[in-house]
Amino acid sequence: MDRPARVPRPRPRPAGNASIGGASEGRLDGRRVLGDPESGASILTANRAKKPSAHGSSRPAHRSRSAARSPQGHDVTGGRGDGPEIVDLRALLERPGPGPHRALTLVDGREVATLADLPPARGGLLFVGLNPSPVSVAAGHYHQGTLGRRFWGRLGDIGVLPPGTAVESADDSLVAAGHGITDLLKVPTARDEATDADLRAGVGGLWQKIAIWRPAAVVFIYKRGAEIAAGRLIAQPWGHLVGVALAGRPCFLMPGPYAPAKEVREGLNLLRNLVVSLPTD
Repeated sequence: MDRPARVPRPRPRPAGNASIGGASEGRLDGRRVLGDPESGASILTANRAKKPSAHGSSRPAHRSRSAARSPQGHDVTGGRGDGPEIVDLRALLERPGPGPHRALTLVDGREVATLADLPPARGGLLFVGLNPSPVSVAAGHYHQGTLGRRFWGRLGDIGVLPPGTAVESADDSLVAAGHGITDLLKVPTARDEATDADLRAGVGGLWQKIAIWRPAAVVFIYKRGAEIAAGRLIAQPWGHLVGVALAGRPCFLMPGPYAPAKEVREGLNLLRNLVVSLPTD
């Protein structure tokens, strides 16, 4: 006798019986689901791994995790820790309008002001820095310190930015040109205060963003960031990083802020040719 075909029972929908910051909470495949009732965006958070303490109790394996929230209320990945706990795909894909671009990141249970990611258009360039400086966060725009302003001047010299672009809002012009910018670490510090461990914690999140945004190429602004992402020392001072690719995207390195004038000219000329080679449709 033939057995009747088994019909799988429909799985119950997560119940929204709790509220966190105006978002309903449920359960889905072992992850916590935060649903934004206004935007309809879903935020999936992985359960933290537990390990027993010396007293036999359980506690989170990682003491510090964070996620940044943009002024629009989305959560943005890239705080300090071993990786983002909260991932909002809608926020990752959204290309913002003119700044300011301030956001909030949660570090050790407290909110810290930072800068939101500015995603590139599909096929544009993604510029990657180390982490925001306090002066940039206060201004609400990327790279407003001394070295950062030099970076914007170089992009203007090779035509990435229109002539006469104001440094104070140069990141808006970068986005308008189809490119984007982010950092390895979203927690702001003074120059060179971020540790290698903090920066390495952002590589996974950067990889994820690149896979989602799919830029034509990734351009590291500083050699330290390129070496952190590559996981090894890089001998060349600038140019195409042979053997280094993130999420299948080729990586380039800009000349250092104190590089000799000849290196700066050669490195920026390569970047100019890279920009010209990008598709325009």
